[in-house]
Amino acid sequence: MAVALAVVVGFFVFGPLTSSVAALAPVPGGPWYWTSPQPSGAALYGVAAFGQHRWAVGSTGTILHSPDAGATWSQQSSGTTVPLDAVAFVDGNNGWAVGGGHFFIFPGVVILRTSDGGQTWQPQIPPPGSGPLHAVTFLDRRRGWAVGSRGTILRTADGGATWNRQTIRGLRAELWCVAFSDRRHGVIGGPRDAYLSTSDGGRTWKRVQLPRWSDGGELRTMVEAVFDREGRGYALLGVRVANYVAGEGVLRLSDGGRRWKLMRGWPKDVEHLGALSLAADGRLHALGVADDEDEDLWRPVFLRSSNGARSWRVERWSSEYLSDLVLAPGGACAVGETILSSSDGRRWQARRSSRHRFLAIDALDDAHYWAIGRAPELLPPWLEGDEEDVELEDWQDEPPADSVISFSSDGVRWQERATLPDCDLNAVEFLDTQRGFATDEASGRLFATRDGGRTWTSRSLLAGFLADVQFIDAQHGWLAGSRSAGLDQYDQQTYEAVVFTTSDGGTTWVRHSRGNDRWLRGLYFLDSSRGWAFGGHLVLRTLDGGITWSEHAVGEEELTSLVDVAFADALHGWALADEGYEWPSPAVYRTSDGGRSWSDVSSPPVFGSQS
Repeated sequence: MAVALAVVVGFFVFGPLTSSVAALAPVPGGPWYWTSPQPSGAALYGVAAFGQHRWAVGSTGTILHSPDAGATWSQQSSGTTVPLDAVAFVDGNNGWAVGGGHFFIFPGVVILRTSDGGQTWQPQIPPPGSGPLHAVTFLDRRRGWAVGSRGTILRTADGGATWNRQTIRGLRAELWCVAFSDRRHGVIGGPRDAYLSTSDGGRTWKRVQLPRWSDGGELRTMVEAVFDREGRGYALLGVRVANYVAGEGVLRLSDGGRRWKLMRGWPKDVEHLGALSLAADGRLHALGVADDEDEDLWRPVFLRSSNGARSWRVERWSSEYLSDLVLAPGGACAVGETILSSSDGRRWQARRSSRHRFLAIDALDDAHYWAIGRAPELLPPWLEGDEEDVELEDWQDEPPADSVISFSSDGVRWQERATLPDCDLNAVEFLDTQRGFATDEASGRLFATRDGGRTWTSRSLLAGFLADVQFIDAQHGWLAGSRSAGLDQYDQQTYEAVVFTTSDGGTTWVRHSRGNDRWLRGLYFLDSSRGWAFGGHLVLRTLDGGITWSEHAVGEEELTSLVDVAFADALHGWALADEGYEWPSPAVYRTSDGGRSWSDVSSPPVFGSQS
C-alpha cells in the first residue's frame, strides 16, 4: 500500500479519486498543503490580472496568487472546497471569485470577496434559487454581475454585500460569460436564444440573436466575451462542457455588443478556440487546439491576431490543455492543467513544478520517497471527436504509453529515476532503500528493483490485473488483483478476486482465490495476520494473513466504488469512495469495529487543500 503525503490527491474536475489514504498521526494545528506539484496540482479554470498581480482559481476551491506577473505563485485560503470557475479584480486589493458544483458534483453556489488582495476571502450570500456561477465582472468596487446555471444573473450595487437576481422571462439556460465595454454597455453569453445585451448599465437586459453559419447551422453558445478600454469587443462562439471550450467562431462586437460581425479567419488546421484575451495594443490572443502533423495528434496552441480576428497566426504549441488566458501590461498568463507566464505573449515559461500526475507514493522514511505517475494527457479526449456526443468514459484517461518512477529526499522536490514503457503502474512499495516492487494494473506483471528504482525487472504473475502491493517487513508481503471469470447469465463480465502472499521477500508468491464477481482494487495490512482488501462496495477482512476472508459492505452496491482503505489499529479505519451513477462524488467512511460496519463521515467535505 502506497503512503500518500496528503489525505486525498484527486483528479481534476471530473475524474474519480485515484490516490491513497495514509494512516498517519495528525499534525496538531497543521493544515494540508500541496507539496508536488507546486504551487498546486489543482485544475485551474480562471485567471485575472491587475498590475503585476495575478490570481488563478480552480478545482477544490483553489485560489493562487502571483505578485510578479506569474513568475512565482502561492496558495490563498478560500475556505471552500467547491470548484471556483472565475475571478475578477478591480484593483490590487478588491476582488471576487465565483463557482459552484459541476454536474451535481460538490453542489452549491459560491461567491467570495477579498479587500486585501486575497490574503483573506469572505463568503457572500447569493439569492435563493441561484445556480452555480461561471463568470463574474465588476465595473468598480461596488457594481458587479455574476452569471451561471439555470439562467442565473446576479447584480450587486454594494460590492456584494447584497446580491439581487435579475430574471429574463423563460430563460433557464447556462450562461457562461459577462463583460462590459463601458459603464452602460455590456453582454451576457449563453445559447443562441440567451445572448443578452444592456445599454443602461445592467439594469435591464435584452435578447440579441446569434448568427448562423452560411449553411444554416446554428452556433449554439457564446462562451466568452472580451472588451478593451476603447470598447472594441470580441466573442467566442461554440460549445462548452464544464470548463472545456470548443470554440467554432469569433464575433467582432460593436455598439456595446448590440452589433456583431462573424469572423472566420483562423488557420485551417486549428480545430477549436478555447479562450480569448485582448492586449492593450489591440492584439487579440487566443488558446486553441490544432493538428500537429509532425506528431500526428491534436495539441493545444497559442494564437495571435493583429488585424481584428480577420486572420490568426499560431505562436506556440503547448503540451497541456489550458482553460483561460489573460494579458496585462506586466505580462501574460495562461492556466489549466499547468501554469504558463510570458512577458510578451510569445515566449512562455511553465510555472508548475511537475509534468507528471502521481498515482501512488511510498514513504520509507523522512528521506526516501518514491512515486509512480504518468505524463499528462495532451487534451481532454472528447476534443478529438464529436463534441456533441460527450460520454462519461470520454473523460477517463487512456492507458499511458509510459509509467514514470520518481524519487525525492524530502517529499517536495522530485527527480525522475526511471521510465517503464507500455505499462500502467498503479502501486509502489519499497522494503528498504534499494529493494522495491510496483504493480502493473494493465498486464498483471510485478516489477522489482534492487538499486533504488533506477532499473527494473518484471515477471507475469496473473493473466489479469494487479492492483496493489504491500509489505509489513522485509519478508512478508501481499498482492491484490483480479482475473476474468467469464460471463454471467446476462452476458456480463465477471471477475475472480486474487491475493498473492510471500514470506521470503518476494522471491516466491502463493496465490489465493476469493470467489467470483469480485474485483480487488487494493489492500492494507497491519501485521502478518490482520489485513483488509477492497473492491467495489466491499471490504474483505482476514485474520490469518490472507488465506481466508470475510466480506463487509460499505455504502450501497450500485452507488459505492471504494478507492482506498487504511487502518490506524485493529479497530479504527477509514475508506475513500466514489459515490453516484454517471457523475460520482467523493465520500469518506469510518469504522471502529475492525471493518465489520462502516458509517459515512463525508460531511463536511475534506477534499480541499486546507483540509
